[in-house]
Amino acid sequence: MASKPWSEVNAIYQIYPRSFKDSNSDGIGDLRGVIEKLDYIHGQKDSLGIDAIWFSPIFSSPMADMGYDVSNYCDIDTLFGTLDDFKELVDKAHERNINVMIDFVPNHTSNQHPWFLASRKDDKITMYGVTQSETVARQITGLVFLAALHGSGMTSASSIICIHSSKNSLI
Repeated sequence: MASKPWSEVNAIYQIYPRSFKDSNSDGIGDLRGVIEKLDYIHGQKDSLGIDAIWFSPIFSSPMADMGYDVSNYCDIDTLFGTLDDFKELVDKAHERNINVMIDFVPNHTSNQHPWFLASRKDDKITMYGVTQSETVARQITGLVFLAALHGSGMTSASSIICIHSSKNSLI
């Protein structure tokens, strides 16, 4: 069963997996714990009736900032389970007509992410800012930020995305 159209979602429940439900008694909530509680969220007559769940960051992380310092956007942190656990969770949520979204936080990339590790080896990094009519680029030493600009200033802190652009990059 597919999840419901987002335009029909009435209630979203944010899940911070670390404290939601611990399935393996290690003291840390995990994805298997969320799977165990899906019927509580939506799926039984006495459930909460939640239409969508929103996960705080569950990507691989050194956990210096409780998961908001992502080191690998393509994998699940082992504290919470595996990528297969997440795929199972999504499938089982959809069976219960629960939409799933994840907190994708590219502006909180860890200093252990390959982008940052590579930037330490490169002496020229490019900063890109995009406006409605042009792309602005300038050379800086250090970290790289892709910023969505509006006129002469950034619209919000959430518009900033950390990017590494090496000499050989196609960016």
